[in-house]
Amino acid sequence: EIRDAAGALAARLSSEPEAQPEAAVYFSKAWLRATPPLSREPGFHRVVWNLRTARPHTIQYEYAITAVNGEDTPINPQGALVLPGRYQVSLTAHGVTQHAALLVRQDPRAHAPLTALQASHDLSQRISTKLARARRGYGEMAAVHEQLNAALKKMTSPTTDAAVTAAVTALLESTQRPKTAPSFDRSSTVLTAIATDLESSDRAPTAPQQRVAARAMAQIDTLWNPWVKLRDQELASVNVALRAQGLSPVVVPAAEQLVFKPPEGGEDLP
Repeated sequence: EIRDAAGALAARLSSEPEAQPEAAVYFSKAWLRATPPLSREPGFHRVVWNLRTARPHTIQYEYAITAVNGEDTPINPQGALVLPGRYQVSLTAHGVTQHAALLVRQDPRAHAPLTALQASHDLSQRISTKLARARRGYGEMAAVHEQLNAALKKMTSPTTDAAVTAAVTALLESTQRPKTAPSFDRSSTVLTAIATDLESSDRAPTAPQQRVAARAMAQIDTLWNPWVKLRDQELASVNVALRAQGLSPVVVPAAEQLVFKPPEGGEDLP
């Protein structure tokens, strides 16, 4: 584990293989090379940290245009570059932890002031938080919509309560991805693009980036609160009715069990 001067976790490398996020491959698979996990074998080993924080959790990822045969093609977003400063590395093996100091220096070819790098890093972290929220909201809503659709198809018996059918139908419509209005995935697409830009620069965020990011983050918050109310209250009432009809209730999967099927087609950015 690598922690900054305040003790906050900056990165974690493990001997357990790390699952790569899914992204559409636009090149030969020969240009893919999985990053090996830390070795469990005794002896000295060289470990390379890419000087980035953890990769943001977002709905959709894509490979960078910098595909090179025989090398690992990056998946964007990758995670914000850490700030120059003092860090502590902790190596834990067989229950024993050892510590070492680490100094990260600014690239001598870059002349951006620390305040500019800090502003970029802070915006990246705020975006990362909102991307995770959008990912969860999008995944939960899609899972609930799919289950409601399956339940509605089973409600064909003459004994089915019409009021229950109407409640399920209304909830099904509420969980349908809007075609034009703001949605979790549209706002996420905007923030993912900005996060990728910030990761590849050594300057403060531009005024347009800040404005667009603020609008997209606000949209995610605006969508999140009604979704939580629907998920925790309205869905609970519908589940009571479904059980009374002898049907299985709708289950909201845990975050690690969510399945993502990003909508087809590109999104135009503002």
